[in-house]
Amino acid sequence: MSDSATVAEKPAGKRVPKEIIRHFTPSWFSVNMGTGILSILLYTFPFQFYGLPTIALVLYISNAVIFSIFFIITCLRYIMFPSIFQLMMKHSAQSLFIGTLPMGLTTITNFTILAISGKYEWGMNLAFVLWCIQFVFTMFSCIAVPFYIIVHHNHQLESMNGTWLLPIVPAVVTGASGGLLANHIDEHRGFIVLIISYITMGMGLCLALSIISIYFYRLAVHNLPPKEVIISSFLPLGPLGQGAFGMIQLGSASQRLLGDKYIMGLGNTAYGVGFLASLILWGYGVWYLCVAVFSVGITVKQRIPFNMGWWGLTFPLGVFTSATVAIGGVLDSMFFLVLGAILTCILVVIWLSVMAKTLQGVFSGEMFYAPCLTPVVLNT
Repeated sequence: MSDSATVAEKPAGKRVPKEIIRHFTPSWFSVNMGTGILSILLYTFPFQFYGLPTIALVLYISNAVIFSIFFIITCLRYIMFPSIFQLMMKHSAQSLFIGTLPMGLTTITNFTILAISGKYEWGMNLAFVLWCIQFVFTMFSCIAVPFYIIVHHNHQLESMNGTWLLPIVPAVVTGASGGLLANHIDEHRGFIVLIISYITMGMGLCLALSIISIYFYRLAVHNLPPKEVIISSFLPLGPLGQGAFGMIQLGSASQRLLGDKYIMGLGNTAYGVGFLASLILWGYGVWYLCVAVFSVGITVKQRIPFNMGWWGLTFPLGVFTSATVAIGGVLDSMFFLVLGAILTCILVVIWLSVMAKTLQGVFSGEMFYAPCLTPVVLNT
């Protein structure tokens, strides 16, 4: 083995900070996704107790700080090493994680809407600005990344896994976030956000359902994904759970903003149809949750290696839990509320475990490695 190849395999943590920046991949924003959705779930926990909102607020602030640090490092990466951007975009695995940036930002936006906007006058304006920013990143993820998938990547059905959903899910997440925002903001901006969110939801949900269908075909024909990416089995829960949550939010905002305008009973109809659609998507999610649990359960005997993909356990399960609690709120159903509480407790345990593993990898340097740079290093 050549010396250059040996260097390529060394943990980035043993290099200077400049190399850590160089190897800082988009997948790090999945930390924000998992941490942010947990803060939201704790804040909206069906059975509140003393101190829980404070814990949620601490997580929210921590998530915002972490996101800011990650965003600065990401900007430095492409400013200091501009050629890496094209390498990353043309990499068939790394480019898929671009969608984690707007999804991580969405968790900050949603918590701002729920907890900050009602207490401070600037809160709603901040939420609106954050939503606009995440919308821009969402459009880039949903349009630019699929372009590279079609034109530059070399994908095969046998190697397909749940990460194919990552560039598309931000549209579902942003659409749902827009529904939540439209339900709280002034009517003029709310109407614009609502229409854009419905269109964005349609873009993301329809594409996601198409990919999920292909994913099922891949499972039926080629068995389970390899152990390195088996955690991605949970990713279909993302668009299904967030889609269910989003349809409720969009329907509620439609009831408030549309009412009987344009078409008699349009607002109520949108709310009713949205809720029924949420039940259908939630049921579909239950099936994929069972498949994911069985898939990981079968593969765990092979000692699944830890990587950033483990954060795929947190956000998909989190948004599915949000949908469960939202359905329970509409139906005033103790079953859904208790189930949501149980899933939240499970998510807390998973988040603590994954965060501990991540911090261990950060201190050892094992987590700082960008596969898209390996060919460049090997050729130097």
